[in-house]
Amino acid sequence: MDPKDTALQTVPPITETEYAAWVAEAVPAYAADKVASGAWVEELALEMSRKEFESLLPQGKDTAHNYLYSILDSAGELVGTIWFTAQDRGNSRIA
Repeated sequence: MDPKDTALQTVPPITETEYAAWVAEAVPAYAADKVASGAWVEELALEMSRKEFESLLPQGKDTAHNYLYSILDSAGELVGTIWFTAQDRGNSRIA
């Protein structure tokens, strides 16, 4: 198989539909991770996760200084999402 056939081809900004699907998956996954680590109790974890996402991304995918991209394979199928935020640290701008 030619490596180009499986290589990631594009990383466009996330769409509203992709963002909604990502949040629907990420919020419960984050809650489960926090419960598994012992940081949160299961009964409160989902609501705590929702609140954390709302505080980090108050304007959703359009929250200033936050960058969300869809990762598409060579066939244009969504295979993942990447999210980072830009912050000033000392004299540097970091992601």
